[in-house]
Amino acid sequence: MFLSGAKRGRDFTVIANRSNTLSIDLKGDNLNGVIEGNRIKVLPHWNLVTAFPAGRGAEISPNILDIRSQILSSETEATGINFASHGSFYNDAGSWQKFGGGSKVRAPHRYMMVRNKSVATSPVFVGVFPSDFQAVPLRLPKEDDKQANHVAHNWPIPLSLRDSNLI
Repeated sequence: MFLSGAKRGRDFTVIANRSNTLSIDLKGDNLNGVIEGNRIKVLPHWNLVTAFPAGRGAEISPNILDIRSQILSSETEATGINFASHGSFYNDAGSWQKFGGGSKVRAPHRYMMVRNKSVATSPVFVGVFPSDFQAVPLRLPKEDDKQANHVAHNWPIPLSLRDSNLI
């Protein structure tokens, strides 16, 4: 995450690092305006184990035919509107599984829905959160198409839509 300069508030995924070099996934963006001396902060992506430590907030499923809690995540790069969740996960005896397999890492700016079948749970999310300005790029529709943007804020405090500065 850039803490200063032209890209202040923007974050990118680190795809490789060496002692004095970070390689990042720009996702179609560029680094125009970034100069030596701009401050950055490297934060880890969450996974489901860090979001739900020891399975807290999600009930363990006895088997794949009896899913008790399901976590659905968004797809931020999807084109169009009314798109389905990107991933569906369940807790299998303390180990998170993804339907169809694949990564359990949580990219930033993606919401999660927790669906519980039988009991009410109260997840408590603990971790590092940005304490500075954040910028979330929104995708624009092409020509006459429509484009949905799912956006979530990363602050662990109540925040009204009015106070969110969304326009």
